[in-house]
Amino acid sequence: KLVSRLQRENQAGSPGAELQALQAGSICRLLPCLGPKDEVLWSLLRDRLLKDKKIPLTNCLDILEFLPQAPRKEGQSESQLRSWISKRLELIFSKGQALPQDLAIITRRLELVAPLKKVCQALMNMAINLRQDLYPAVLWRFFVRTGEAGLAEQ
Repeated sequence: KLVSRLQRENQAGSPGAELQALQAGSICRLLPCLGPKDEVLWSLLRDRLLKDKKIPLTNCLDILEFLPQAPRKEGQSESQLRSWISKRLELIFSKGQALPQDLAIITRRLELVAPLKKVCQALMNMAINLRQDLYPAVLWRFFVRTGEAGLAEQ
């Protein structure tokens, strides 16, 4: 319902307050509903995401997962959003206290960040700084997955 309402607002020529009120979590739940012909709606949602300064880790990963199949016009690139998400992930991973739940979340979807070298470096630093005596299972799973994803070579 919401996607069709947003499409009608967009066709009317003015994205309304409904689009402006959408948070990153809501947008990420809409992403699977977008079809290949929804370039204009995706463009509006992408612009809304770029304005959001505090996208949570899981939403960043949802966006990275969606980008390869995102509807786009000929020659349009998603490099600006990918770069912004990359910087956001670096910030999440390099903040003072390493959180084991963040490491566990990223471990399950490690292939999404594997091409992003600076993010991988921040992620490795976060894992190294995590207390080994308190979170051995999280660390073990992370380092096993890094080997499987080929991050050790990077």
